[in-house]
Amino acid sequence: KRQYQRRVHGGVFDTSNCSDLSSHTSTLDTSGITGGDAGVIPPDPLANFEAAEVFAETHTRGAPPHVGIVPSQDLSEVQIVTFDTTKVAGFVNQPGPRLTNGPHALPPLHAPDVASANTYTNTRVTAPGTHDSQSADQHGTSSSVLHEILHHGDDHPSSPDSSAPEVHTYIGHLAAVYGCHFSHDGELMVSASRDKTLKVWEVQTGHVLHTLIGHTGAVLSCVFSPTVDDLMSASDDRTIKRWNARSGKKLCTMKGHDDTVYCVAYNPVGGQEIASASGDKTVKLWHSETGKKLATLRGHTSAVFCVCFNCDGKKIVSASNDKTLRIWDWDKRQELYTYQGHTATVWSCAFSPVDDRILSASMDGSIKLWKRENNGMRVRTFKGHAGPVYHAIFTSDGNHAVSSSADRTLKIWSCTTGQDSACLRGHLNTVYHCTVHQNKLLSCSGDVLKLWDLKKCINIHYEL
Repeated sequence: KRQYQRRVHGGVFDTSNCSDLSSHTSTLDTSGITGGDAGVIPPDPLANFEAAEVFAETHTRGAPPHVGIVPSQDLSEVQIVTFDTTKVAGFVNQPGPRLTNGPHALPPLHAPDVASANTYTNTRVTAPGTHDSQSADQHGTSSSVLHEILHHGDDHPSSPDSSAPEVHTYIGHLAAVYGCHFSHDGELMVSASRDKTLKVWEVQTGHVLHTLIGHTGAVLSCVFSPTVDDLMSASDDRTIKRWNARSGKKLCTMKGHDDTVYCVAYNPVGGQEIASASGDKTVKLWHSETGKKLATLRGHTSAVFCVCFNCDGKKIVSASNDKTLRIWDWDKRQELYTYQGHTATVWSCAFSPVDDRILSASMDGSIKLWKRENNGMRVRTFKGHAGPVYHAIFTSDGNHAVSSSADRTLKIWSCTTGQDSACLRGHLNTVYHCTVHQNKLLSCSGDVLKLWDLKKCINIHYEL
């Protein structure tokens, strides 16, 4: 079995041999700790949630897509559940407490109508530092029943659907995967994870060419150069790093932000410049090869989560926690427009690869398509996700949009009609990011990535 550990305030939440997590609590090395209650670990809801994500991802692979995670309202415990998909379509977002630290802001998701859905509590994970006095019989099923529920049908597998759009699942990271991107030729892909590493993969074989180690915090964004085999990464450690994907060598480190760097983007024309977005409320421009800082763009009033160049490299769009998008002129280094319309944090922004239309994705659960015309701004709103939308991008021809959400799905939308033409299910947890290259769609969630056949997704209406 693969070993997973979650470090919480100096302790370790170990799920390496978990057939039933109900009795697991954290352990703490108190040596070197002085003052206060050294032997007590405060409950860490995020670590608890991630431990459950690990359990679900590792113990339900190959099972039907009806297994999920249901945290309690105060996030002190998490249940791994499976339900009758003939009665429940999926999980929906419900009001409740939220974690608000950047990309870790995960709203509580709950299964609707649990009683009528034949929901089974397979196991419960108690927050580190808390005590669970209930037995497995009181709140869940035994390990043998758990295995039977999760792998129901394993002895009689159904024949594969040759028309199904999911192509491959890539496993390798030890924590949530926050970013992914294809190389310019589509042969390689890179992923960024909370485990502080990046991985470079061969798309066709799934072979990991390199695990890139160097960041001291979660890696939140990664992007390939549009012209060569170099790539950039952005991290919670406030740095940007440039790497060579073929050799795995770190080429340079760029420092200058005063807070988490959430996103990095290449100028598509030449690839000589990059832009970065940070929790310090700024967008910074850099020379990609020398690492020299070129300019700092100020205007946002809160953390900036995403940045992107337009197709000719002359404009930049940024998305912020201040609920706005801002458009910047590359040459003049100044703000051109501010777009307002979202009612919550704007996580993501993207220019069309063929024109100056812009997509934005928000915590308010919507995607917006912005188009500036002679007579004013035209805005189309796409609604359909049952939770916050973390990312939205255009397809390579600019005719469709792809979005990823906390509701564990990806949706594909027609930019002409605003209707969703496909809903892709398969991830067990929040889908943080997605990227496209021609007919390939890549998405990341939990500790896995999934590759989809985009052509099949668009040509056939899927509800998987």
